[in-house]
Amino acid sequence: MLMPTQDSKCLHLIVNGRIPSKKNMANKDIVSGTKHCYQCNKVKQFSEFRKNRSRKDGLSDECSICNSARRKNYYTKNREIELQKRKEYYSQHSKRIKNRVSLQYKRNISSWIPLITKSTSCQICGAKISLNTGDINKSIHFDHRKSGTEVIKLNPTDWLNKHKATEAHKKIWKSCNFGMLCNTCNNHLPTKDRIEWLEKALKYAKTK
Repeated sequence: MLMPTQDSKCLHLIVNGRIPSKKNMANKDIVSGTKHCYQCNKVKQFSEFRKNRSRKDGLSDECSICNSARRKNYYTKNREIELQKRKEYYSQHSKRIKNRVSLQYKRNISSWIPLITKSTSCQICGAKISLNTGDINKSIHFDHRKSGTEVIKLNPTDWLNKHKATEAHKKIWKSCNFGMLCNTCNNHLPTKDRIEWLEKALKYAKTK
């Protein structure tokens, strides 16, 4: 099945039942949905090429594997130069980068509502808490109550910031079954061996 790409005159002609002329064909295999990679010299499916609007068929001349290998090889040889370029770019555009990242985080968090409630109460003390308020003492803190065996190992809120609520991500999130606590309760509970810890804490509290 053909996968039409933007700005591709050849594919437009094919989709409309016409065979493009040699002048409009970027690759002789375009009719079959395949393309030749000039790097590895192999014929591959369109899906194995990155999009490139500057090309007539809308696809890069090298497959994704070769493209990644070439970029990795270049970075390895020019690591210091690239790091310096990135440092200079960030220094010149730090405010714009921070604003863009902040906006993306907000969009990602918003996509999780109503799967994750915007406001709730701490499941231990009952304090009112909300999703990502910016105030650590009023925000929901997601608790690893499976002793750290969850798929999401790091800070759950950071994970939400970086991931949209796609079906695959929702499935991962639901499997973790995080608790929702306030900052104080979350800080006092250990991730592992918490039952034993709580029993010892209770025993201590009862000691007179």
